[in-house]
Amino acid sequence: MNQHSFEHLSTDQIKDAKGYCNLQVKTYDPDRYLIALTAPQEVRDSLLALYAFNIEIAKIPETVSEEILGHIKLQWWRESIDEIYDGIPRKHAILVALKEVQNNFSIEQSFLQEIISSREFDLEEREPKNFEELFTYARRTSGNLFKVSAAILGVNQNTSERLGSVYALLGLMRSIKLHESQGRSYLPTVKVADLDSLQSYRVFIDVLNEASKILANITVEGSKFLRILKWILNNDLEYLKQQETVTFSQSRKVVTWRRCKIIFKILLSR
Repeated sequence: MNQHSFEHLSTDQIKDAKGYCNLQVKTYDPDRYLIALTAPQEVRDSLLALYAFNIEIAKIPETVSEEILGHIKLQWWRESIDEIYDGIPRKHAILVALKEVQNNFSIEQSFLQEIISSREFDLEEREPKNFEELFTYARRTSGNLFKVSAAILGVNQNTSERLGSVYALLGLMRSIKLHESQGRSYLPTVKVADLDSLQSYRVFIDVLNEASKILANITVEGSKFLRILKWILNNDLEYLKQQETVTFSQSRKVVTWRRCKIIFKILLSR
């Protein structure tokens, strides 16, 4: 196993690891990249390392041909996180960057491990049994991700976890057509073959209503990071409620305009 002591890494190696993470997030998760820009300069690299880790975990189900291979890759990451906390990260840019995060902030190892374990659901290629199972998935993935972000930023972790959970719910509802092409459904009780049915639309609206209730009960004060995040969620919720089918396509124009609005909102908040 290719390992090396963190203390033996050069400044250039650490810098390269951070640069890799930044590029990964900017390329594959532009929304979280923009959200990270609202954070103080001194913690942005740490947030982007965390988000790059999430990208790496999230893409595993999409890149394996068999479920067992996905479990093997997830296990590799579990062991890798354990080794970070033992002080010996494996030779991978994301792990090098995460080690520095762990050195500088009090990050609960269990949160990172739960993010990994939650992706086992993706490998099962089945729909959630009910909203509670969907919400648990959302909380364990994006909820935990933003909870760790809060630890880095020094803001309310409970608020961040709830906002992160809604972030996942709305992201899944925005991506139903994409997941359908991958043979997956995240609509509770709705199989992939039934995504164009009236029942699927009713479930879709039910999920949005539940997300709306959660969001309405979240009060955000002080943190620009959390204010921007909540604004994005309200904006996405409004857009989703205007859709007349669950398998809608977002045009390049829609995606670009949404991103421009986020950037504009960030600039106004400064």
